Amino acid sequence: MENSDDLLKKENSKILNWLKNPYNFFIVGLFILIIIIRFYYFFITKNQPIWWDESQYMSEAKNIAGLVKYNLTGPRFPFYPLAMSMFFFLDIKNEIIMRFLALLIPSLLVIAMVYFCIRQMYNDKKIAAISTAIAAFLWENLFYSNRFQTENPSLLFQLIGIFIFFKCFVKKEDFLFIKSKYSLLWIILFSGLGVLLRPGTIMAMPALALFIIYLNKDKILTKKGIIVSIIFIALIIISLIYAPKIPYVKPFIDYFWHPENPIAWNTFTVFYGFYQSVISPIPAILFYCFLIGIILVIINMIIGYEKLKNLKVGKEELELKSDIFNLLTIISVLFIFLFLIRSPTFEYRWYFPLLIAMLAFTAYGIVKISEFVLSLIGIKDKKIILVLIIIITILGAYNQLVHSDQIIKYKITSYEQVKDAGLWLYQNSNKNDIIISASQPQITYYSERFTMDFYINGSLANESEFDKEINQYKPKYFLLDGFQQDFTPKWAYNWPLIHNDTVIPVMEYFFDQEQKQPAIVIYKINYNNQNIFK
Repeated sequence: MENSDDLLKKENSKILNWLKNPYNFFIVGLFILIIIIRFYYFFITKNQPIWWDESQYMSEAKNIAGLVKYNLTGPRFPFYPLAMSMFFFLDIKNEIIMRFLALLIPSLLVIAMVYFCIRQMYNDKKIAAISTAIAAFLWENLFYSNRFQTENPSLLFQLIGIFIFFKCFVKKEDFLFIKSKYSLLWIILFSGLGVLLRPGTIMAMPALALFIIYLNKDKILTKKGIIVSIIFIALIIISLIYAPKIPYVKPFIDYFWHPENPIAWNTFTVFYGFYQSVISPIPAILFYCFLIGIILVIINMIIGYEKLKNLKVGKEELELKSDIFNLLTIISVLFIFLFLIRSPTFEYRWYFPLLIAMLAFTAYGIVKISEFVLSLIGIKDKKIILVLIIIITILGAYNQLVHSDQIIKYKITSYEQVKDAGLWLYQNSNKNDIIISASQPQITYYSERFTMDFYINGSLANESEFDKEINQYKPKYFLLDGFQQDFTPKWAYNWPLIHNDTVIPVMEYFFDQEQKQPAIVIYKINYNNQNIFK
C-alpha cells in the first residue's frame, strides 16, 4: 500500500508532466498574469466611490436588509440587490470584503469561463487561448470588474449556460452531476439567472433558441413537434399581448421597444469601440482581425452550404456549429439594438451578451491572418506562425490594458464629494432624519438615511409643490450638487438664498483644491415654526 509521500510524489509528477506541454504551460502563465493584474486594479479601486447605477443596486440591497428605505427604479430586476443584501444581513459593510467576493472573484470566473466555453466550441486550442487573453484585458470588461454592477455576474451565468449547452446538449456528454438528457433544463436555469441579474442578457437568448430549433429541425417537423411548436408560438403571442398590462413588466418593454426612433445604424460601430486603439503607432489591430474572422466564417458557411442543411446534435462538424451559434448571437443582439431599442447613443457594456462570439471570431481572424501573411513569404513552419499569433495578440491585449489603465485611474475619484457628503450625513444625523438630494441613490447608500429627490409624480417639482413637501416631511438636510444638474430644478439653486434665515450651509465640498468650484453644499433646515415655507 502506497504511503502519503509516494502519492504526493505521483501527483507532483503528473502536474510537472502536464506543465511540460507548452500549451498548458502558456495557459497557466496567462492565468497567473490575469490574476496579478486583476488584483492590482482591485487594490487601487478598493475604496473608490460608487456611481449612480451602483448605488441604486446597493441602496436596494440595504433596503432589503432593512437598513434604509429605497425603491429600485428603471428596467432592473431585484435579483442582484437581493444577492448583495446577504452582506448586510450578515453585518458585512466593509466594501473591500464585498468587492473581493462580489467583484474580483466573479471577474476571474468570467475569464475562466470564456476559456472553457471556447475550448468546448473549437478544436483549435489557439482560439481559446487568444480569446481568453483578449477578454482578460478588454477595457470595458476590466473597468466594470471594479464596479458594483450586473454586467460581469450576468455574463458569468450566460457563459455557464453556453458551456453546458456545448458540453452536454451539443456533444451529448455528461458533466459532473449534469446529465446530457437533462442539460436543457440546466441551460434554461443558468441563462435565466443571467437575465434575472441583468435583463439585457435576454438579447442573446433568441440565438440560443433558434440554434436549438435548428439542430432539432427533424424532430420539430414531426406531427408531435408541429403541435408543440404551435402551442409554444401561441403562448408567446399571448404573452406579448398581455405583458404590457403587467405593471412590473412594462418598464422592460419600454426599454426594449422604441419604434418612434430611427433605426440605430450607430450600432455597427460597437466592435470598433471595443477594439479602438489608444496608442497612436498601433492600429486597431483586433478590430481588423475580427472583421476578417467573421468574413471568413460567413464564406465558409456559404461554401459548406450542404453541410449546413444536415447539421444535427452531436460532435460532428463542431466548429461549423460553433460558428453558426456565434454568428446568430451577434445577429440577435445587433438586431435588437438596431430595430427595437434604437438608442441614438449606447455604452459598450450593453453589448456584453455578444462578447463570446466577438472574441471567438477575433481569435479566428488572428490565426488566419498569421497563416496567410507568412504563407505569402513561403513560411509554413507552425512555430513561426505561432510566434506571429502571439505578437498580434500581445499588441492587441497591450492596447486594451493601456486603455483600461487610463480609464480606471481617471475615474477612481469621480463622485468622491458625493461619498464624503453621504458619510458626513451618516455621522451627523439621526436614523429617522430625512435628506433631500438629487444624488438620491448615492446619498441613501452612504448616509443610510431616507433621501428624497426633487421629483413629484414623475416630474421635477415646482417651487410651491416642493414647499408643500418640505412642510409635510420636515427634512433635516438639503443638498445642492454640481453632479446631477439635470435632476435638479433651476429654482432649487436659489431656494437656500430665499430662505437664508432658516436654510443654513453647514458643509461644503469642492471640485478643485483651491476651493473655488463648489461640488456639493449641505444645508441644514431649522424649523422655527410649523409652516415656514409658503
